Amino acid sequence: VCSFRLSPNNQVVVIMIKELFLCVAFVVSTLGFVKAQQSNLVVFSDTDQSFSLLLNGKRVNQLPNQNLKVTGLYPGWYNLRLVFTNPNIPQMETGLAFEPGREVTYAVVRDAAGKHTLIFVNEYTLGYSPFPRGHQFVVGYDGPVNADEVPIISTTQTTTTITTTDPNMVFTYPIDPVLPPDPLPGYSGEMGCQNVMDEQAFSEARSSISSKSFSSSKMAVAKQITRSGCLLSRQVREIMKLFDYETDRLNYAKFAYDYTYDQGNYYKVNDAFEFESSIRSLEEFLYSR
Repeated sequence: VCSFRLSPNNQVVVIMIKELFLCVAFVVSTLGFVKAQQSNLVVFSDTDQSFSLLLNGKRVNQLPNQNLKVTGLYPGWYNLRLVFTNPNIPQMETGLAFEPGREVTYAVVRDAAGKHTLIFVNEYTLGYSPFPRGHQFVVGYDGPVNADEVPIISTTQTTTTITTTDPNMVFTYPIDPVLPPDPLPGYSGEMGCQNVMDEQAFSEARSSISSKSFSSSKMAVAKQITRSGCLLSRQVREIMKLFDYETDRLNYAKFAYDYTYDQGNYYKVNDAFEFESSIRSLEEFLYSR
């Protein structure tokens, strides 16, 4: 708190200006110090795989992302866990410690064997950015921090409990379900994504694609919608039928495969083709993956 005093000898204005300057300088330096105590975490997927991030058991991003920056992290130990929308990629977990005013970056990559893995990329003082990454989602962190000991994390289907060596530091947080209801009960084949688009959203998406006059515009909108969602094979087939040209149907079918929930049923999209050569071309493409 800054205060001012009156001074004799007609020096009131001078003293108040000096003290006001010192007060402002103190407040600015204090705010800068507080901000410097916080750190950032950047996690991105170099393989175009969306994920949900949990820090110390608390889910940070409500919707899965491929490039995420978490701000407002205070010094201490954190448990990092990634849950992918692709069920074929196992969850990844690691512990890391933050120092004041630092930004730490991790990436999901493929190793030499083709397996997805989480690696450390770099760490630098906050404010220095060697290179920006596009389409980054930024979210502030307001979860638990334990700066003294590495927390032990145990998870159930509904909660995550964080316990330290200090008996007074026990946190339990509810976790939003990561997996949505099964859109195809009984299906057990290969899956490319989760969180399948519901029928109302799909109907709106299909109308948006159909409203475009040019093939290039239809393709751009179709890919944008597909990339940000998850479709059933029959929904892919319906979108393919919106294209006037066979080449566009084939190109979209190749693109949409990675964003299809029931990849084991992908043969259903063949009904949208007019020529057998397109079916063979799609089969060769999928076989070569």
